[in-house]
Amino acid sequence: MKRLIFYAALSSLFILSFNVSLKAQELKNIRIDQYGKIIECEILYQKGETSLKITVDGQGSIKGIAYTKENQNKVTYDYYDEFAEPERQSKPYLLGDMEVSYFTTLEAAEKEGKLSKIGDLAFDYFISDPDKAGRIYHIGALKFDYYTRYTDNSLKGKLSLIGDLNFEYFSEFNEREKSGKIRKIGEYEMDYYTLYDNDKKAGRIKELKGKSNNFSLQAFVTP
Repeated sequence: MKRLIFYAALSSLFILSFNVSLKAQELKNIRIDQYGKIIECEILYQKGETSLKITVDGQGSIKGIAYTKENQNKVTYDYYDEFAEPERQSKPYLLGDMEVSYFTTLEAAEKEGKLSKIGDLAFDYFISDPDKAGRIYHIGALKFDYYTRYTDNSLKGKLSLIGDLNFEYFSEFNEREKSGKIRKIGEYEMDYYTLYDNDKKAGRIKELKGKSNNFSLQAFVTP
């Protein structure tokens, strides 16, 4: 079975990985770096033989889309040209048999030029709260949420929820080397070295533990 995947590859990294199973049309896996920052969350959308893997970073921006179709050895891609509206030019127009559309200048400024639909999969974005504005609000039925300054000023704008999965961080009241770093995602927990451990290790991931039957979590460590 051949599959063509349109995807931007990350630079070479060592991977510490916990692999688990996944149901379709939901969060597939999460990747963090060695400093406790969310690199990306991968969402899987499936319709018949066609699937999309959509990556969203820890600030709620869409970073990439991978198109896959079973039993197909040729996939066509197309892009908007110079005759399209300025906010669409050079952006993907066609992924295989799925048309891609974007919000126009008639929409709120926080949505303008952003992805609005791939096939029948709809996207939407926050527009009111200054700590959430422009960040992804939902992909299909899967909703996202973020911390605001009213919850914890040091965490404003960071991902707090995907569906019913909670994201928790070390606050500004923890050790400086841990403050703002991801602490817990669902049943997974992370810890980090501090100056009390070793100044050459301070701020880097020390431990990743936990298990989930719904998604996988990976820590990418830079060599």
